[in-house]
Amino acid sequence: MVKLTGIVEDTFTGRTVFRGYATLRTLYALSVPGSYQRNECKDRFSDIVDFFRNSSFTFFPELLFGWQIDDNEFLKKLKGEQLQGTIKLPNGIEIKKAKFSFQQNPGEEPTTKVISIFIPESLPLFTRIDGNHRLSALKDIYEQEKQAGVKDNLLNMYVPFSILVQINNDEAQKYEQAFFYLINAKSVPLTDEENLKAILEENTFTNEEKKSLLKITNIDTIETILNIIQSKSDKLLSEIFGNNVYTFCVKILQLLDTIDSQQFEQTITHISALYNLKILEDLSENACLACIKFKYEQKEYAFDSFKKWLLNSKMLKIKKLSPNEIIDFYNNNFKKQYTVFVAMPYISDARVVDFNKLFVEVLDDISKNQDYELHLIPIMRFRGRSQRIDQRLIEKINECDIFIADLTTCNENVIFEIGLAEGAKKPMILIKADSDSSRVPFEEIEINNNLPFDMDKLQWIPYSSTGYYNKIKSIMKNNIPEILKELEKKD
Repeated sequence: MVKLTGIVEDTFTGRTVFRGYATLRTLYALSVPGSYQRNECKDRFSDIVDFFRNSSFTFFPELLFGWQIDDNEFLKKLKGEQLQGTIKLPNGIEIKKAKFSFQQNPGEEPTTKVISIFIPESLPLFTRIDGNHRLSALKDIYEQEKQAGVKDNLLNMYVPFSILVQINNDEAQKYEQAFFYLINAKSVPLTDEENLKAILEENTFTNEEKKSLLKITNIDTIETILNIIQSKSDKLLSEIFGNNVYTFCVKILQLLDTIDSQQFEQTITHISALYNLKILEDLSENACLACIKFKYEQKEYAFDSFKKWLLNSKMLKIKKLSPNEIIDFYNNNFKKQYTVFVAMPYISDARVVDFNKLFVEVLDDISKNQDYELHLIPIMRFRGRSQRIDQRLIEKINECDIFIADLTTCNENVIFEIGLAEGAKKPMILIKADSDSSRVPFEEIEINNNLPFDMDKLQWIPYSSTGYYNKIKSIMKNNIPEILKELEKKD
């Protein structure tokens, strides 16, 4: 048997309400969602449970249930004058009135009684009017506890409840649904700004406590960001965000993983200037946030392309997409992406690191102010499970849009890769270090000018091993754009 003890009283317009405290385990087991409940937002369940388990400020507002009883005389028996006695219901439930009585105040006639309800453990009696999501989030914990036979401390927690007690009829169902509507539709919730002021405006909370409450890991920078935002008395903040500096600040911190104050201030200054010039003034709040995130994280050329796309697309009219969804939609559907494979002889790990850095830089430089992005397939670098090197090379060469090879030392592996690329009809750029050098290049590796007969007909571009870094970058800047023009014609 499950025992619930509390007080019962007629409230306001005569609705009978039973109020008390019980464990989450008990209330979960004794209740089911009302048919009028909204669909469960299961994505929030893990966050709800995490808050219950780990927050320093856990609070569980009162749960509201409905109980419709198939006994037309029940309420009369419950409200009867006798202070003691037992009321038995057909389904094995017993209600016992306690000896305790409340002191009567002059001019009042209280009917409040203390009662205990004894319920067969497997009987779900109540429908959830308010608090369904909080209880539904406990489902997995409850089921795991039953299977393991080990009590979970979270379900042992006591929380307050109220039960609307009615005789089972059509009117009772109407009242439950009306209360559900009134609770969810008629209350005026605080705005985000009003809520955040309580946490951020005073020095009441530590940064760790703010992190816990707001779920923001980079909260340490919030004062800096607030100062930057509040120093910008322009139209962007007032017209788009309604001067809600706390809301704006928190949204920025949720969007950006790290905050560099100088870089962020430059970003805000740039976006604000565009808005003041009426370039971005028609954008939605989320679109403006997307611009801020994109500008902060990308180079100038990339932002210009993104801004141009955003201003000329129907995305301006779509309010429901989050800033991240807007950016993802652009990256996945509109900006052209080209990949580059580089084959080189293995001289040393330092040389591989150098070439990776070199080609990332030059591909970024070439992409400036273009509507495409160039991406390097990392040279001699991979992550994940071990795999056949030759198979991976074949796959990456087949995937790439541009193939580049360094013929220096006439390395057999590089020659093999050139053959694969030529067979796959990939546009190629071949380079090779000169033999005329004031010092022995490539860490004492002798340069071999004797290419195989089948290879010496290929056109390759020489570079000096002295100052090779900038020379190779120059070669790439002169040749890759020409290849891209050919690729765009094919598209």
